[in-house]
Amino acid sequence: MIDIRRAKTLDLGLDEIKDILDLQRGGEQPCQRVTSMLDTHLADLDQKLADLRRLRDSLRNARRAATTARRDGNTAVVCQIIESAPDAPALEPHELHASRGARARLGRG
Repeated sequence: MIDIRRAKTLDLGLDEIKDILDLQRGGEQPCQRVTSMLDTHLADLDQKLADLRRLRDSLRNARRAATTARRDGNTAVVCQIIESAPDAPALEPHELHASRGARARLGRG
C-alpha cells in the first residue's frame, strides 16, 4: 500500500494517488505509472524554474535601469521601467500567476 503522505510530499495530486491505488487494487505494480508521473512533475518544475530565472533576470535588469535612471536625475523611474522594459520577455498571465505563487511560497509575495 502506498503512503499517501509520502506521495503528497512528491507533489502527487489526489487524482494521481487514486490512479496508483486503483492499479494496486487491480493487482498491477504501479511503478511505471509513478515514474511517468514523477517525470511529468520534473518537467513542469524545470519549466517553472526556467520561468523564474527569466523573471529574476528581468527584475535585475529593471533594477539596474532604475539605479542608472535615478543616478541620471530621472524621478519617474518606475513608470519608464514598466512601460519600456525592452529586454524583459513577455510573460503569459499563467506565468505571472505562477511567479506570484512561487514568491508567496518563498515568503516574498
